[in-house]
Amino acid sequence: MAIIIKEFKKIKTKNGIFIEGMPGVGNVGLIAASYLVEQLKPEVFAELHTGYFGHAVLIKPNAEIQLLKGTFYYYKNRGKEIVFYIGDQQAISPEKTFDLVNKILSYLKKIGVKTVITLGGIQKGYPTKQRKVYGAVSEEKVKEKFKNLKIDFDNVSKDVGSIIGAVGMLTGYAKYYGLEGLCLLSESFSTPFVPDHKGAKALLEVLEKILEIEIDYSRINKKIKEQESIEEKLSKVPISQPKEEVEEKKLSYLG
Repeated sequence: MAIIIKEFKKIKTKNGIFIEGMPGVGNVGLIAASYLVEQLKPEVFAELHTGYFGHAVLIKPNAEIQLLKGTFYYYKNRGKEIVFYIGDQQAISPEKTFDLVNKILSYLKKIGVKTVITLGGIQKGYPTKQRKVYGAVSEEKVKEKFKNLKIDFDNVSKDVGSIIGAVGMLTGYAKYYGLEGLCLLSESFSTPFVPDHKGAKALLEVLEKILEIEIDYSRINKKIKEQESIEEKLSKVPISQPKEEVEEKKLSYLG
């Protein structure tokens, strides 16, 4: 099955940075990347279309059908060139994920991207006031560039262990295309009806330093207050396991 990248404008970066946002645990990666796109207003320069997203479509408020797609954006700030990718959906199988990941990485190599940064969530069984951000890299030497940021590289193997989906695969396969890969995973307490804006903000605070940009957190802070109100109510609901047992279990990324 084809994966088509339709370019509206030719882009060639010099050591560009790629930021990915797709649905996943708490939608933290999608929320964080979309928040940056809304604030920075980067230019749309390409779209990715494939049947690998499944046979669903979205319906806009005006009743127009929107195909599931991935959108590439370009932004330049203080000499840093940033390529954003916002995906409406992840691929629907491991095999299709493999094909999609390699198509994206091949395209990023072609347009001059040097660093691939993926965003995802780690499911926790209960709410936390602060969200820790774990980091995993394509090669150990990549850690040097990010070691002074609030990223936990030391405990990611023990606490996370493995990553399922495009977030981990994009990072892992990056080195085979001569790219550096960094995967940022925020702790997340999410439910089917509560997106985790608190986890997304934890990712944004790290990205703010990496990208050397200033982020206005006012809108996401409002969302976090609403989320905390719901979490407070949920925290009073008894869980089936003692908190200590939940804490001991490995965190996991799904999606």
